[in-house]
Amino acid sequence: MNIITLTEPAVEPVTLQDVYQHLRLDLTPGSPASHPHDTMLTRFIKTARRECEQIAHMAFVSQRLLQVTNGFPVSRKIALLRPPVISVVSVAYYDADKALQTIDPVDYFVTDEQVPQLQFVPAFSFPVAHARADSLRIDHMAGYAPVGSPPDYAAGVPDEIKAAILLGVELLYQPLTPDQRAALVRARDALLSGLKIYSIA
Repeated sequence: MNIITLTEPAVEPVTLQDVYQHLRLDLTPGSPASHPHDTMLTRFIKTARRECEQIAHMAFVSQRLLQVTNGFPVSRKIALLRPPVISVVSVAYYDADKALQTIDPVDYFVTDEQVPQLQFVPAFSFPVAHARADSLRIDHMAGYAPVGSPPDYAAGVPDEIKAAILLGVELLYQPLTPDQRAALVRARDALLSGLKIYSIA
């Protein structure tokens, strides 16, 4: 089982302005105001978001993922390991001739659970798949659904996650003593603990 990011989020859950306020940075006047370390801070936002996603076993902002496995499951269901799931783009498999085949959407559905499962309907007979580690491929959109029109992709992300990402940026940016670093790590992890997916089986 492996998960590949096909398309990164178009936006991050927190902005540079959020980081400025959290870190209490002195800004260069302008419209908008800026900071000499903007490029670094932008990179740290992305890194902190990814770290928090790994801790929580989740996808926070709408992103396209490919989950691959080595064939059709005997249980007829597969846990989608980076919830929440917005939609399934396609389910495909490599057949015995190594040709990629797409499965009709009527032959599967996704459950509405903390860890969503893609389940195949009883009437669907499993075809012969090629023996390879990525023979079954689930292409899907994951993350908290956007809010409003036009869609605001950050608005649906819980405040606890945004606060945890800001602490992650602080861990990357600020010179900290070991005790300060340990305290920030505990605070970040505590913010994520209520949302963390503990079981991905």
